[in-house]
Amino acid sequence: MKKLLLASIALVALTTACFAGANDVLFKTLKNAVSSLKTTTVWTTEGSFKRAEFNFSGKATRVFYDADDNSLIGFSISIGLDELPAGVTDDIQKKYSGWDITDKIMFIDDNGRTDYYVKVTKDNRSLALSVSGKGKVHFYSKMPY
Repeated sequence: MKKLLLASIALVALTTACFAGANDVLFKTLKNAVSSLKTTTVWTTEGSFKRAEFNFSGKATRVFYDADDNSLIGFSISIGLDELPAGVTDDIQKKYSGWDITDKIMFIDDNGRTDYYVKVTKDNRSLALSVSGKGKVHFYSKMPY
């Protein structure tokens, strides 16, 4: 029954997102989905936050809450290259020629703001890049390989 409920929520969210403020609809739908999963999902505490992983509309999704006051931090959703803002892939290939794009996520914070993060690797080095909703690529941090 819960799987059917989640599938229905996801279908409504994705359909509505095509016609309305996609990020707002997705954010609200994710919040509702997490509320229904709070007692059935395994939560992990890491430092100052708690997280849970689940599958949302066929995508690996994580939700993060503050460990102290239980307030929502945001959602991380694995995405494909084609889901990054326009021109991002070309910009990364210009700035980081010879680097491979290995991981991509969309992060929606507690206010519904969307940012993207991309992991690029070359030889035994990895970098995290942040991408604004408008497609501007910036160095974020070095990462362990």
